[in-house]
Amino acid sequence: MIRLKHLVTLCLLLCVALPVFAAPAPRYDLFEEASGLLEQGSPLEAAALFRRILESSTDREDRARALLFLSVLYSHNLNLPDTAVACLEQIETTYPDTSVIIDARFALGAVTYRNGQFAKAVTHFDRFIELYPDHMRSSSARAWLREAEALSGEDKQIDVQDKAMAQLPDKVRVLIRHRADKVTLGKAGEPMAVLRDGSPLFEGVGPVTVTPGEEGLVVNGVVAGNLTLTIGPGAKRPRVDGHAYRGVVTLWPDEDGISVVNTLPVEEYLYGVLPKEMSHLWPEEALKAQAIASRSYTYHTLLNRKDHPRFDLEASTAFQVYGGADAETPETTAPVDTTNGRYLAYQGLPIIACFHANSGGMTESADAVWGAALPYLQGVKDSFSSLAPDACWTGEIDADSMVKRLWEKGYRPGGIISLETSEPSPSGRNGRVVISTSRGRLELTGNEFRLAMGPEVIKSARFSVTRKKRHFIFEGCGYGHGVGMSQWGARKMAASGFTYDTILHHYYKNVSLVTIDKEGVR
Repeated sequence: MIRLKHLVTLCLLLCVALPVFAAPAPRYDLFEEASGLLEQGSPLEAAALFRRILESSTDREDRARALLFLSVLYSHNLNLPDTAVACLEQIETTYPDTSVIIDARFALGAVTYRNGQFAKAVTHFDRFIELYPDHMRSSSARAWLREAEALSGEDKQIDVQDKAMAQLPDKVRVLIRHRADKVTLGKAGEPMAVLRDGSPLFEGVGPVTVTPGEEGLVVNGVVAGNLTLTIGPGAKRPRVDGHAYRGVVTLWPDEDGISVVNTLPVEEYLYGVLPKEMSHLWPEEALKAQAIASRSYTYHTLLNRKDHPRFDLEASTAFQVYGGADAETPETTAPVDTTNGRYLAYQGLPIIACFHANSGGMTESADAVWGAALPYLQGVKDSFSSLAPDACWTGEIDADSMVKRLWEKGYRPGGIISLETSEPSPSGRNGRVVISTSRGRLELTGNEFRLAMGPEVIKSARFSVTRKKRHFIFEGCGYGHGVGMSQWGARKMAASGFTYDTILHHYYKNVSLVTIDKEGVR
């Protein structure tokens, strides 16, 4: 088995490697935006931006740097070490003259080691030491080399599943408020306690008002300072702004107000997710499929964000919608309990189980939307979604509003001259949207354009467009990015007699259903 300290070191080494080289900034400021998306827990969206740099930048340093970022993302965030190695090898063959090459050669040894390819790791670390005997990382390379040599002569396989799942936190930290200017805790007449770093600050009955102040948080007019406050478990159910939550609620001052995190067991978190993501009136097998998809997504996020100092997920569509205890219903709690601990795995690890409202007749691959080729997120025919009400739609926006929305998203177009779509994917979604403006040409992916215009205008990247004077009219099918499980499709499949496992295997390919319980993975 690989020593845990070296697995932790791998992530640190790869992440620390990124800012070492002195590559010039790209013509567009996407590295910072992509890094921010990774920090927020959105690896697929980050991959899309790194891909855009790779495809569009004229600077060799930028392209090599994007490949290095992608290698870290594939290895650490998406659990696809072979794809990470391919990115690093591309740097070797195409960009050996860039400042990134030293980091790439070291990372080749680290990634192959992590993947259990010890003989290859020996080769890569040997070469690194030979090429850079006096480099600051040579001592680390020698330590990794000794480990790899000790393991390469034996028939050892990394038990990826057990190793990873053993590190899975048993609780999830959900960001339920961010930059709030006021937070009300508790309920009138209900006993509660507010703790400051574990010591009682307030004990009595609610409500309690918390506001940001110059010296930190202010609780009922009393300055608490820049400290973490906790409500519960003294309260029957911690309440935040009138809404009840299971577990414990923690507050701290952030840069523009107050942040609030709800910490609770994963299964109890799912009690508050399922009714916000799927109607409690839908068939039970569809609800079971949604419970497993949401649990898989949660497990994957927890494994990749367990070292984040504050939270794991947000209670929004950026992650999964979470409504706390108030959202729970018996109809949605039962499927969570029935599938307790069950998740979708690829090569032993939880998948990013993306889902969306309606595929419009065919789902999309993750590669087509974000440039991240995930073997389990492929496009599949989905006639069940075509049967859903409002599967197709019409949207309209005028040219001035289009310009305004593009500016709000950070683009800088002038007046709209023309708009064209191109590069349709096998599902019929637009790969590219090209907008000619008075300030030049702007090119976006179909998904980027959809998000820029807003889902109330363009529900899916599968659309055609016509122009009538100053107005653009979009006609399309589907709702959402189209990747993974279609919720309406799952509903129709369940109503037709399909079980939850059949539904899941229809939308997610090359996966297995695994259960984790108190005894471990089985």
